[in-house]
Amino acid sequence: MTRVRFQFTPLSLPRKARAQIGHLRRAVSLLETGIAVSILGIGLIMIAAIFPVALAQHRESADRAQALDMVSRSKAMLHNRLDTNRLWFDQSFLVSGNDSHWHLMPFANLEVGGTWVDLTRYVALVNGRPAASLPIGSFSELQLFGTDVLSDRIAPFNDRRAQEAPNRLIWYGFYRQLANGSKSFTAAVCKQRRNQSYFKQDLTVQFPTLNPTPLISEPQRFPIPWRVTVARFSAAPYANALYIPGLSSMLPRLAPPGSKIMIHGHTCADAAPLPTVPAGRILTVAYPIEDNNGVVGVQVLEDLFEIGTNDPADTGDNNFGFDVWLFPPPRNSTDSPLLEWKVSL
Repeated sequence: MTRVRFQFTPLSLPRKARAQIGHLRRAVSLLETGIAVSILGIGLIMIAAIFPVALAQHRESADRAQALDMVSRSKAMLHNRLDTNRLWFDQSFLVSGNDSHWHLMPFANLEVGGTWVDLTRYVALVNGRPAASLPIGSFSELQLFGTDVLSDRIAPFNDRRAQEAPNRLIWYGFYRQLANGSKSFTAAVCKQRRNQSYFKQDLTVQFPTLNPTPLISEPQRFPIPWRVTVARFSAAPYANALYIPGLSSMLPRLAPPGSKIMIHGHTCADAAPLPTVPAGRILTVAYPIEDNNGVVGVQVLEDLFEIGTNDPADTGDNNFGFDVWLFPPPRNSTDSPLLEWKVSL
């Protein structure tokens, strides 16, 4: 007798029964639900993380676009509102037939918790102007003020009003006189956020450009330009790296990645004749560099082949350095305030 095994399949059921089975669906387990929710949560977290970055990039792009507009406005201000006959120049270079260094224009700033102050004396000293030739009287060399240099429509008249704006831009002018008698200008545009404050460079210390230190007793609301002496490394792999002689860890703090610095023009060396540097050239800081002793300087994006080098370990007669203008980060921050630096306005 042959046995026939009967296998139950949906096709063996009547059509009505098969239709009822077709409507049935397998239930989702708790484990599957948990996995799906976890994947959804990871996706939402990744999407949420994009928004702050996108907002920061949008604000940075908007600031840079506005900075370009301020550069155009600063050019008009410098050429139409500035009495260049009242600006000071280092005559020792002009009488020898050379171009002057880049000098900082006088400006005013807000003291934290106070009011506007004239920084003509600070500017004169950081420019290297003899104290005996300082002007008498407040704002005697200042022709630009308030809304001339700020992005505000109405200039804040005290620090409390300045804090009402979460974001603003401010520009600073630099100038030089060429050997042919013409004058050249540059403008640096910086950003300023609410609750930020900046320190002036302490010019009362011995050799302030070689030993740049903050004057913490007089915090200011807007960025402050510093003049600092730097040197170029002589050995690979630091061919395009700069440092402050004797204070190797200071420059990365004053000029973090993304910072722009302008060569002032002044050079110093143990031996004569003094090498020259391309005054007015803008350098962009790429990243800090380190050795076994820690951070020692900063790498710049531009090629520095035409600038003399200096050996940090050499104590002989061939040490060489040059001065640069820079804008240190605000207090309690590592972000450079500088957005744009335009030369030859």
